Amino acid sequence: MNNWVREGIDLHKNEKQCQFCGNNLPADLFDRLNKHFSKEFNELIDEINLLEKEINEYKNNLQKIELPDEARFYEEFHDNYRIKKEELKKCIESIKEEKITYLLKKLKEKRNKPFDVIDKISLGNIEDEIDSILKEVNNLINQNNKKIQGLSEEKNKIKQELLNHYSALAIHDLDYLNKKIEIEKLTKELTNKNIEMELITKEIDKFKNEIIRSNIGADKINKYLKTFFSDDQLYLKALNDGTYQIYRNENIAKNLSTGEKNIIALIYFITKLEETSFNINDSIIFIDDPVSSLDSNHTFKVYGFLSEKVLNCKQLFITTHNFDFFNLIKDLIKSDPVGTINRQTKEQKENFYLIKKVCINNQRCSIIENLPVILKRFKSEYNYLFSILEDFKGLEDKSSFELLYLLPNIARRFIEAYLFYKYPDGKKFKDKCNKFFTNCEETTKKSTLKVLDEYSHEENPEHIQKFPDINEVETCVITILTQLQNKDREHYNALCESLIN
Repeated sequence: MNNWVREGIDLHKNEKQCQFCGNNLPADLFDRLNKHFSKEFNELIDEINLLEKEINEYKNNLQKIELPDEARFYEEFHDNYRIKKEELKKCIESIKEEKITYLLKKLKEKRNKPFDVIDKISLGNIEDEIDSILKEVNNLINQNNKKIQGLSEEKNKIKQELLNHYSALAIHDLDYLNKKIEIEKLTKELTNKNIEMELITKEIDKFKNEIIRSNIGADKINKYLKTFFSDDQLYLKALNDGTYQIYRNENIAKNLSTGEKNIIALIYFITKLEETSFNINDSIIFIDDPVSSLDSNHTFKVYGFLSEKVLNCKQLFITTHNFDFFNLIKDLIKSDPVGTINRQTKEQKENFYLIKKVCINNQRCSIIENLPVILKRFKSEYNYLFSILEDFKGLEDKSSFELLYLLPNIARRFIEAYLFYKYPDGKKFKDKCNKFFTNCEETTKKSTLKVLDEYSHEENPEHIQKFPDINEVETCVITILTQLQNKDREHYNALCESLIN
């Protein structure tokens, strides 16, 4: 059909109508036909080039075929191996020189005359010819390898027999059996000596570790002492027997105060708890009044020290006579209400108790009771007085308040404490009240001062017989709390939060 179309193109070059059917020829007919034959031609050339490349690669691979050196075979295989090697060489040359060359020649002719039809080319099965020869060569290689492996086993067998023979001669000539018994005896003695040496070494290491721990303990104690006293005048030195000597300014310390002794004892106790052999998480610790004979500055340091070092123990007991330190312990519990002292559970585990000295049947003894709610709830009298005033303020029926008689004194006590810290200028109470009750109506101010003066400081015994006017007391309390909220809101809010906690 290609030939028929191409011949038709030549016959219609100068025609506008088809010579066969008489119809008009499309204007772009010849352009489309020429493009068609141009595309086919390019594809044909590309296919010829690709095939030529593959044939050349195959030819190069044939040239790379190499057989083992004849010297690696036993002599009995040499003749047969040379024959097969020569056959393979001739086969490869025949394929290269005849079949491949012939095929490349035909491709070249096709490239030069792409529109000529080439007769079918038959080269036979090239790979079968090579594979047949290579199969026979591999058969020879396998026969050669089997013989080599058998020889190796025979050699090993003979070597073992020679080894057994000369070993028997050596055992006899060297008196091997008796020497072996002697060696085993000496080896056992050496093992026993090594065990003794290990025991002695362990004992030496134990003493060394005790000395090292003493030095480490002294260093840690001195570090804590410096933290407590803010200097390094007081320190410990570890002695060779594992004990310590206390020094002050490079001299043996004498006349230590009770507070210094207590701090040193506490630090030594905590340092022993921190030794690696002590499991603090599974321990029960009791500390009796750690701030005894200490000033307020050291009280805060002891509090911080204990909160850092012993809260991870299984159970902790702390006793104290110091109310400030007791409030610090309450703050510690409030700061972690889920049980810091026992981190293994989420339940709150803290309890507070009061140890009371009582007389039973004319005998003095002590009893333990739950801490009164007032002591547990309020950190100071100041917080307690504020709670009373705040409770009274929130009542709808203020005539039922149990402490109504005492409210003037309570209000006076509270406002005196607040004004003492608010205005520490040494002026009189009334002068401080005038500063505090600014922006307050004069009538309300006078009514408040009347309650604070007349009902809390009795200058006239007639007031003893009278019940304070409820309205005046209510005005007094509300005025004080309102003024406190307006003038010092942050302080007022903090007091309210202390009631919640």
